[in-house]
Amino acid sequence: MSNTELEFAERDREELLRMDNPVDLHCALGRFGLVLAGLPAAAIFYRLIFLLGGQNSRAVLVVAALMLLVGLFVGKQVGSGLADAVSAIERRQWPLMLAGSLAIGLLWGLATGGASGVLAFGIGAPIGAIIGAIVGAVAFPIFISLHRMLSRGGKIEASLLRPISFGVAAVIAGLILGL
Repeated sequence: MSNTELEFAERDREELLRMDNPVDLHCALGRFGLVLAGLPAAAIFYRLIFLLGGQNSRAVLVVAALMLLVGLFVGKQVGSGLADAVSAIERRQWPLMLAGSLAIGLLWGLATGGASGVLAFGIGAPIGAIIGAIVGAVAFPIFISLHRMLSRGGKIEASLLRPISFGVAAVIAGLILGL
């Protein structure tokens, strides 16, 4: 390692030691996957239920709630499971990292949206997968870029992770709701 690289590594180590509540990449992606599976999906369900007039149907509301719960669980698990892939692409040059994070977002969305959509009599799986892939492809490059800039030694401060996760997911949910 050169002197410059050693200085950067030492500075990262010092900043990591100053963190009050560091969160590793595995946990950060799990939390992000949970929030990303929740807010945009809730916005989509809200729009669909009121558009189709299903707000007075208990069956529709129960199915939507179950789909949301499945999405939350799968979003968190798949997000956590992608930590090794994200760690590998975060070390790449920016264009390669962005392309890789787009691919990771697509995979996350296909899995999460597809699993959630299965509860809609199976026919919702491809629709959920497509919508999830779009959401993931937009959200993951933003999140991974911010994580790369703000993390030290692969860990990010929890007080930074929360607004990033909620902010990215809330902006997408707002776009869905037309706000």
